[in-house]
Amino acid sequence: RWGVAEPTSPTPWASPTLTAGAASDAADVERAGRALVTLIAAAEVALKVGDVERGLLLAQRARGICLTLDAALAPADSRETDTLLMLGRTQSASGDLTSASVTIGRAMESALHGQAGSTGEQARVRGPAWARAAVELAEVRYTLGQLVEARQLAEDASAIPGIAAALRLSARNVVGKVLLARASFGDADEHFAADASDAAC
Repeated sequence: RWGVAEPTSPTPWASPTLTAGAASDAADVERAGRALVTLIAAAEVALKVGDVERGLLLAQRARGICLTLDAALAPADSRETDTLLMLGRTQSASGDLTSASVTIGRAMESALHGQAGSTGEQARVRGPAWARAAVELAEVRYTLGQLVEARQLAEDASAIPGIAAALRLSARNVVGKVLLARASFGDADEHFAADASDAAC
């Protein structure tokens, strides 16, 4: 429909060995993973063309596959984060900001990955995936009028090293909108001017 080979049935990967219990067969897991990627891509396109209802449906289907695959996915598997984030974005676009807050918050939690420390304990590290989710949640908080939370999330995201310039700019844009909402027009002007200067470099 939009140049994405969207699966034609709610469970295009279904087989006798992949049921509501757990994905145990490697081939089934691989097929399910491909369907998951396709559904997320199709949901992204749906959002871009303004078909929010279809985007939400596709994201929900992707989430259903992800839940079925839960036992087969590693804790830091990016598909878990990607699926939650897409579902949260479609919920936000549909106006369900409460559900979006919860879902995107879970995406942020999923994005935290373990890193072995000197003591062997697992340290939780914020990376680009966490930043993407944080910016989306910052937008939701801003829309809800929760300006303190929105600014903190955006600043935390923009401070993460190694994130894409476009993502950092999106985070800083939220900060600028918060300044405008607080009628801090001088600070907002300086903020946006700095962003424009950085973008020009």
